[in-house]
Amino acid sequence: MINLLTKIRDYVQLLLPNDQKPSFSGHVLTDHKETTWEEASIVSSSVNIPTADEQPPEEKRDKESDFIIEAFKRLTPDYLLIVSEMRNLLNSDLKKIVFHALATGLSVEKVATHLGLSSQEVKEIFQNAITDISIQSGFVRAHIDNGIRREIEIDKLKSNIQSLKTQLTKDEIKHPAPKRTSSQIPYVKQKKLLSKPLTHSLDLETRTLTILKAVDIYTLEDLLKFISTNGLAALKKRRNFGNLSLNKLEKELIRKGIFDPSGHCELYQEIAKR
Repeated sequence: MINLLTKIRDYVQLLLPNDQKPSFSGHVLTDHKETTWEEASIVSSSVNIPTADEQPPEEKRDKESDFIIEAFKRLTPDYLLIVSEMRNLLNSDLKKIVFHALATGLSVEKVATHLGLSSQEVKEIFQNAITDISIQSGFVRAHIDNGIRREIEIDKLKSNIQSLKTQLTKDEIKHPAPKRTSSQIPYVKQKKLLSKPLTHSLDLETRTLTILKAVDIYTLEDLLKFISTNGLAALKKRRNFGNLSLNKLEKELIRKGIFDPSGHCELYQEIAKR
């Protein structure tokens, strides 16, 4: 629908440049039962309508072009649809025929003769078609207006987000976040801690330390020897040492760098040398 608005505006520029008269061309109707309306086409605005002095006397007297132009001007430019789109808004075949015929360049007299109507009747049908189009195309404005409002709201949100990002960047420059100190113990220091009590290398709960002592684990070396022989999960066999305690111990070993996330421990090589 938004693309249709662009078409409408372009069409308005072609149809009414500097209050000039619109120019159309089309094929003369031979038999309205056999004629397909896709045969008619709108020509470029570069093709000019004859001026008042150049018009044949009968057209000047009838002022048919003036009548058609004034009818078109009654439509708000935003609703001035491409002829085929406007025609599709009509629910009467007769109105479609008359509207499309006049809009594609046929004279009122030719249309009247072809349909067996008077010129005045053709004009009235055309005028009623214009009125119907104005009513039926009302939903277009509402849809377009809603789309425009949404685009404006989105642009405002984008602007606010950008302003917030800029402000956050300035705040980060003024107040940089403190650097985190690594909790991992360097390997050289780990080797020195092998013979030290577990409290020197790991932050463990008192209950966990008590359970480890029950299986003769007092130092980091004792713990690593137990794990290499029995596996860390063997500690779950001890009373009050379940999955929660096991997970905490495993995470602490990884956090301090004694184990890597895959479970590898370089200190095993150091223990094997002793």
